[in-house]
Amino acid sequence: MSNYWSISSQANLKLLGVTENGLDEKTALKLQEKYGPNILPVKKARPLALRFLDQFRDILILLLLGSAGMAFLLGEIIDSIAIMVIVLVNALIGFIQEYKAEQALAALKQQEHDLVKTYRAGKLREVDARLLVPGDVVLVEAGDKIPADCRILTSFNLKLEEAMLTGESLPVEKKETVIADNSPLGDQINMLFKGTAVLEGKARALVVRTGEETEIGRIAALLQTDDKEETPLQKEISDIGKRLTVLILGIAALVFVLLLFKQSTVIEALLTAIAIAVAAIPEGLPAIVAVVLSVGVLILAKKKTIVRTLKAVETLGAVRYLLTDKTGTLTWNKINVVGLLDNLQNEFRVKGEGYQTAGELLTLAGKSMAKKLPANIELLIRAGALCNSSELEFSNGEVKVIGDTTEGALLVLAQRLKLSYEEIRQNYQIVTEEPFSSSTKRMLVVVRSKKSGKHYLFAKGAPEVILDLARDKNSDIYREKVNQWASSGWRNLAFAWAQLTPSEAVRKTLPLNKLQFLGLVAQEDTVRKEAITAVAQARRAGIETIMITGDHRLAALSIARQTGIAKQRTQVINGDELSAIEDEMLLDRILAPKNPVRVFARVSPEQKLRIVNLLKDRTGEVIAVTGDGVNDAPSIKAANVGVTMGKSGSDVAKEVADIVLADDNYATLVTGIFRGRVIFDNLIKFIRYLLSCNIGEVVVVFLGTLFGQLHILLPIQILFVNLVTDSLPALALGFEKGTPGILERSPRDPRERILNPRRWRGIILEGVFLGAVVLGAFYAFLPLGFSYARTIAFLVLVVTQLFQALNSRDERETFLTVGLFGNPLLWGALILSFALTYLVTQTGYLSHIFKTEIITNPLHWVALLSISSLVLGLSGVRKLLKLW
Repeated sequence: MSNYWSISSQANLKLLGVTENGLDEKTALKLQEKYGPNILPVKKARPLALRFLDQFRDILILLLLGSAGMAFLLGEIIDSIAIMVIVLVNALIGFIQEYKAEQALAALKQQEHDLVKTYRAGKLREVDARLLVPGDVVLVEAGDKIPADCRILTSFNLKLEEAMLTGESLPVEKKETVIADNSPLGDQINMLFKGTAVLEGKARALVVRTGEETEIGRIAALLQTDDKEETPLQKEISDIGKRLTVLILGIAALVFVLLLFKQSTVIEALLTAIAIAVAAIPEGLPAIVAVVLSVGVLILAKKKTIVRTLKAVETLGAVRYLLTDKTGTLTWNKINVVGLLDNLQNEFRVKGEGYQTAGELLTLAGKSMAKKLPANIELLIRAGALCNSSELEFSNGEVKVIGDTTEGALLVLAQRLKLSYEEIRQNYQIVTEEPFSSSTKRMLVVVRSKKSGKHYLFAKGAPEVILDLARDKNSDIYREKVNQWASSGWRNLAFAWAQLTPSEAVRKTLPLNKLQFLGLVAQEDTVRKEAITAVAQARRAGIETIMITGDHRLAALSIARQTGIAKQRTQVINGDELSAIEDEMLLDRILAPKNPVRVFARVSPEQKLRIVNLLKDRTGEVIAVTGDGVNDAPSIKAANVGVTMGKSGSDVAKEVADIVLADDNYATLVTGIFRGRVIFDNLIKFIRYLLSCNIGEVVVVFLGTLFGQLHILLPIQILFVNLVTDSLPALALGFEKGTPGILERSPRDPRERILNPRRWRGIILEGVFLGAVVLGAFYAFLPLGFSYARTIAFLVLVVTQLFQALNSRDERETFLTVGLFGNPLLWGALILSFALTYLVTQTGYLSHIFKTEIITNPLHWVALLSISSLVLGLSGVRKLLKLW
């Protein structure tokens, strides 16, 4: 392995046979075949056969199989084989459920891939990071994640966070300087390592190692574990399962003793006790929860909401405050330059739309300036092209911005006014650069003219910052123009410049006092129409939208008014005001019943984090936060649900986010919250269904035994009921589309347990009633013979549980009012479950195996269906009277 850090950048380029222009596409494709994908080694999954055998690790299943084996040896061959077949089928269903959950998450990971800015034949292009090869030249900036191990070629104020690799918590300053051959990893300041993050500055770097050859790739095997972090809901379900297991095992042991006391054989008593334990203990509940959460993740992904952590799925539906940025989320982020003001107070309009390069410069009177651009406007355009890190990509008549869209709009402006930004850049050599940062709100670049040899300093940034630096005598006029444009919803950039001496150009501290004001550029970003609808929809759902932006307060208020977030100027707080206000007063203003603060403008990253923590800690509500830059990462990480943008989001922001919006759209997030509520409701539905049915089965067997009826249900029958009712119908409930009024409800209390006392009362009462209905049917038909009555009880138990699935479609509404055929999957599951039950009870050979009798009297079918439908009546009354 070469020590790339101990030789010059030019020597590294020569070593890999490339130039600073990077590879051409043909060479890159050949090298991709040689080196393979730029991904970390993945741990091999356990063989499917072993994962299937994991389904038999449960002690109750092993006991059941052991008891069935003993029954086989004692001559109960048919019963024994039937029980084993049911256990195998049940294991297969459990295996398929877990496999689907894993496949869903694996499919989601395939959607997550990073784009990296790469020079291909001298042109800056966005390339999938997985396709990088040694020899590629990449451009990395603040917010980017380093895509491979790289050697720095050139850098400007570059600082990285390398804690994941070196343990160093402080930012590490990086530069091109050659260092000693034996330097340890932490001292290799001219190297960039895969997976680390750029905090400040920018660099052009040469890819030298990819995939498993990178530093992080070499230790990737040590970082991989089989541990799967459970979500809060999964932990609660696991806890419920453990408590119920203890209770049901106690009941099963009591049933075993009672059966022995009533002269049942040991094998029969043991099989019955174990069967009721297997059927009643919700061992499949965690698996179904995982399946529903994972499938929910895939549904959200199809709606352009990519969930990176399962916990976000269950938390998403409880969002109470949505703290959103403005650009690209509420607006299209297709920045268009619409106005210019030069340093002589001449104002112009720019004709053109979006990123289209067709357009021209007009005076306010509408006169075209196409024939001759004013010299000071041409200088302003030149400053916009040089004080700029972005590129334009032209393909099939379309223009794509590579980099920041605000900077891209300046390049489009140059093209519109027939000034090629590429030619401008070719005429100048960059000497030094200070990239834009959220703290300074400016960008500086020093260039040398290749024609004259003169040095120039160009500055770009927030108008108030540039005007403070330039100190023009007409600054008040310019500030007034900024306010006027901002009140129209336009974003503003200011420019300044200075000619420097050669010695001044290379100073560490640039002579900013020499800057002269150059002009203003107004940019427009159109509001998304769907955002207006989504804000109103969120408010009806009890979700308050708060805009937090770095833009001017008037521009922010204009967008807030258009989207319906705020109406009054009193609902806006500026960054300066925010610094002077105490937490208690700030919280009071946010929570005020009239004219609450809904817009924060010109805020710093620290102020945004303060707002997030204040709302999260003081209100106890679920807070969702959107952001895209490296400066947003602390707030995204601190939120209950951190959201970033798939298109404009920085790699650092994506790394800490729970959710990535593939289309950068606020409306998509509101849709995601709706789906989050549906998914959580569906979890409650099938949990309630499963537990109430399991309690019903325990009631039937336990009370039947207690009242003197031996084997009111046989072990094989109990296991069959568990098979047909606990799997498909329960899973189908996880695919409910959601009731129409779900977005009209207030967000749920995140502190409330999923099975609160009210739900527990409902589950227990419904389970007891279900069991009572089955016992009632048994005793009603007992005069016709014990075996016949047991058949009726078996059928009623299945049918009541299928009806209970219909009851469980909504906690508040009856299955009729939510739409009878709103869930085709559930109807398919119910029909299949009943068909299988009919098959095993009403066909000759299977009826013999399951020890049931053929029911030939139509009135008996009417009676058992009518008795079973009592659970529908109870549920309807309960919902109408709003009981438990």
